[in-house]
Amino acid sequence: MGMKEETGKVQYHYGFYGAVHTEYESSGVEMEYFQEHELGDEPVRLDMLVIKPESAPLTDPIGSFFRTHNVLDYKSPEDGLTIDDFYKAHGYALIYKSLGKTVNAIPLEEMTVSIFRHAYPREMFKALEESGMSVKEKSKGIYLVTGAIRIPTQVVVTSRLPRGKYEAFKVLAKNASKEDILKLLGMMDSSDNPKIADYISAVLHVSIAVNEKLFDEIKGAGIMTEAIERVFKKEMDEKKTEGKEEVVEKMLQGNEPVEKIIMYTQVPLEKIASIAKKIGITSLSL
Repeated sequence: MGMKEETGKVQYHYGFYGAVHTEYESSGVEMEYFQEHELGDEPVRLDMLVIKPESAPLTDPIGSFFRTHNVLDYKSPEDGLTIDDFYKAHGYALIYKSLGKTVNAIPLEEMTVSIFRHAYPREMFKALEESGMSVKEKSKGIYLVTGAIRIPTQVVVTSRLPRGKYEAFKVLAKNASKEDILKLLGMMDSSDNPKIADYISAVLHVSIAVNEKLFDEIKGAGIMTEAIERVFKKEMDEKKTEGKEEVVEKMLQGNEPVEKIIMYTQVPLEKIASIAKKIGITSLSL
């Protein structure tokens, strides 16, 4: 159940993308969002890049830190966070800065780095302070790192964010609060913006994967039934699609005619051709 890869690992980053959109899509500030933003021709990607108009300030504690070019680095609850990860995030941000279309097209003073993690990174903060930097909590759960770094940096510890705020970030971990999940379900249920509802659904898909018992309890109690059904319907539709694709693979491998496969699975010809190519079949039997 929930958003998992074939290996069984939870796809936390997709939930994080949804969480960022959930928090800021309705802020009134039209920002550009780039997921897994590639840096040049090398296989190096930023987790997320948010480009914000300079003249449109955000007022919440996380967003008020943003400038124009904002590099977001997300560590899932299963990932560690060390001083090397800290510098890696900065290294990627500096590569991004160096790839502007003209000289200094992306000034350092217009950049920020934000690192998100569920658990408090005690050892990393200790290592940063031992190296001469300062770590101060500027707002509950949000830590400002200053010193020998060129780009302003905040570390967001989602488990320490204040109650009643940033639910989309907080529910991406195990032992999520029922109150936070219900608030997100209510937001999804009442939203007249389909995009925001889809972003919240992406967040809840990850949350379902790591909080199955809590979601079963909410569903069983008949709370927010319509919103819950929308999330679970997408889940079931995805499973049905995955199941159909497996049937198509088996029928192709059995050299069944395409016409029969379409009639049996209702999968379109273009998709069947794509599946055939994936499993190494170059010629379809009509």
